Amino acid sequence: MLEKIGPAITEHLVTQFAKSGGAIHDRAQVTFLPPSDAHGLSVNLYLLHVQDDPATRDAGLAGFRMRGPGESPGIGLILTYLVTAHGSSEDEARILADVRRAVQVQPALTLDGQEVRLAIDPQPIPLNSALWVALQSRQRPCWHLQVRLAIPS
Repeated sequence: MLEKIGPAITEHLVTQFAKSGGAIHDRAQVTFLPPSDAHGLSVNLYLLHVQDDPATRDAGLAGFRMRGPGESPGIGLILTYLVTAHGSSEDEARILADVRRAVQVQPALTLDGQEVRLAIDPQPIPLNSALWVALQSRQRPCWHLQVRLAIPS
């Protein structure tokens, strides 16, 4: 299921872009590269962090049937992506705003019969963050996208 999440998010964003009718989105690509490797007119989602979803760990995974002793009911994950845009300054601002709007308008998609939730992480990314040094990229406007999914065992 994890190998399908990138293409599913791409399809979701492209569909939402088409609904918004912006001309820039006909030319923009969705990529999953380190920010230093992204180029051209694009929105880039770089996987920064993977963690257990405490909501599913504590409450069990909704929709999973109970299993016998020693069997795992599945795992809930939170994938955190760094969302950046590449292009002219005006294009970057427009792309980031439109991606944000797409996530807010349609915050879920279905993958292999499971709902995948998309959310914008409200935590600000400090401008002087060591993140940009580690990624070997110049600082650029960005935000975090959290993707919550449940993976059955």
